[in-house]
Amino acid sequence: MSVMKKLYDLLCGFEKVFFSVLFLFLSFAIVAEVLMRKMTANGFPWLEELCRYSFIVVSFLGSSIAVTSDEHPRMTALHSVVGPRARLVLILVSDVICTLFFAYMIPFALQQTGNSYLMGTLTSTIQLPLFIFFAVVPLAFAGMIVRYCFRMWETVKKLRGGAET
Repeated sequence: MSVMKKLYDLLCGFEKVFFSVLFLFLSFAIVAEVLMRKMTANGFPWLEELCRYSFIVVSFLGSSIAVTSDEHPRMTALHSVVGPRARLVLILVSDVICTLFFAYMIPFALQQTGNSYLMGTLTSTIQLPLFIFFAVVPLAFAGMIVRYCFRMWETVKKLRGGAET
């Protein structure tokens, strides 16, 4: 197994563990918040805010993970009409478009994160620096780019080898 593949698998494993732990926390925290509101008519504002930002982190991290397992929604009407080789070409084209889009968006996400850092913006209740949560966006975009590049590499190998999907 190549070093790149090992690093890629390590990245995927770390992301999945982090995602799972954060999602589990989010699930329990939301249940606790709902129970607190039902029993006392008041919740914990800090917990609600933490859940809100955790949900953002989980969403962006999950979107990066979904690239690996090919679980992003996509238009497949053309896939069922064309042959296997043309299907691979369509997949490759869509992966290239997605890679270019996320590469285009990274500077904007970095700028937003940097602005938040420079302004010293804090979350309203828990008083954590907001740039920490904004930093997830460019990291997730970079993760998606890496994953799309691996997918494109695999698709090109299939096209060269004549493998069907």
